[in-house]
Amino acid sequence: MILVATDEEAYNSIQPYLDRALGEKTFTLNARQIRSRFPEQYVDVFDDFLVSLKETGELNKLAKQWFKFPRTDLDGNQTNGQELVRRALDFMLQPLPANPKINNFEITLEVETGNLIYRKFKDLEELLDFINQNVTDPAKILEEISPKPTIRQIGEQIGFYDIDEDDEDF
Repeated sequence: MILVATDEEAYNSIQPYLDRALGEKTFTLNARQIRSRFPEQYVDVFDDFLVSLKETGELNKLAKQWFKFPRTDLDGNQTNGQELVRRALDFMLQPLPANPKINNFEITLEVETGNLIYRKFKDLEELLDFINQNVTDPAKILEEISPKPTIRQIGEQIGFYDIDEDDEDF
């Protein structure tokens, strides 16, 4: 997401247009209040105002100004919203690398029972070994998808807390 204008900046830039349109019946666009809920008594008036602003082309002109608000980029340099959008589009449109590298391998095998076997591998050899050793061997597949019993000591069981670490509770 690229922030070209905060809600406060947007409302502050709209305020003079609202004041001019409504005259003495104007109201203040309070961003903090609007974040919670737009004042109900002004919803219809503001909606009509925005429609009118759009129909006259003024809303489009106003929105273009939001691109000029000062912003700080990820490197801490001062810029504006228009430049941030331009950089993001340039980044998205840059050519893919000629030789993209694969960082890791992931595999999900769906067994006819509906169970899934998921594994992550660092290299291709590990992946191929896993496939060769497991995929064609029904016993290995059953071993993979069968629930495993866990043998825990009394103090390791969920919900058991022996603060004093003495076994007198037994």
